[in-house]
Amino acid sequence: MSSSLLTAAVGANCGNVYITTGPAWITDNAIYAVTTPGSVPLEFFRLVFEAVDLRQQAGGSGQPFVNQGTLDGTPIPLPSLEEIREILGAASVASRCREVLATRMAELEGVIPQLDASILAKAFRGQLVPQDPSDEPASVLLERIRKEREGVAAKKRTRKVKPQ
Repeated sequence: MSSSLLTAAVGANCGNVYITTGPAWITDNAIYAVTTPGSVPLEFFRLVFEAVDLRQQAGGSGQPFVNQGTLDGTPIPLPSLEEIREILGAASVASRCREVLATRMAELEGVIPQLDASILAKAFRGQLVPQDPSDEPASVLLERIRKEREGVAAKKRTRKVKPQ
């Protein structure tokens, strides 16, 4: 099966790099390569182009673009094939780790609201910290606060009458 290295050449996705396997319809909005020097895997070139961020080198004002000159002007180090295989292996491991972390983060984002609600519920039940048995129950405290408020309100309602 034949693979191609594709670079989006025009628009919002210009500079993005992809590898296709099998047949692909290549338009004039992409630049592609099917062979590389010294049988270097296309994946290595994909990593290099992603690392240099071709989008930052895009020309154009209204419609950004990269062209063959942009790709040709990108310095590409060519280590030995053995080193390239090691780089690709490390990149593959890093990519899998990134995918696992992204999945885990998405799962945790769904749990955080439930965790917040659970913490609040425990706080209202007094289960977040050990309770001091000599502390008064919350019901007694609330009753005392209610009575104090009623006393303050009653004082505000009574007016002193000024003698005339």
